[in-house]
Amino acid sequence: MSNQFIAQYVTLAEASYADFSEKTFSDKDVEKAIVDTNENKKGSEKFAESVSSSFSVVAHWKDRENESSFSGTLFQNKETGKICAGD
Repeated sequence: MSNQFIAQYVTLAEASYADFSEKTFSDKDVEKAIVDTNENKKGSEKFAESVSSSFSVVAHWKDRENESSFSGTLFQNKETGKICAGD
């Protein structure tokens, strides 16, 4: 496994903490959800732009009914088209 491959998974793991459930999956909404989740972290806007320039959110689930705290997000690499889970 290459360092770049690992770095992408770390990036998606961090991005998956965002709540995309009340958003469309447009680049701007993805960026806003990431920034809102990381509002007190320096550089969150640049991080959000980096994620949205390389990945699209294709699906998101957040369990609100049972409050199990589960959420999962599927990202698609814009360059390769590969799907990756972040949960």
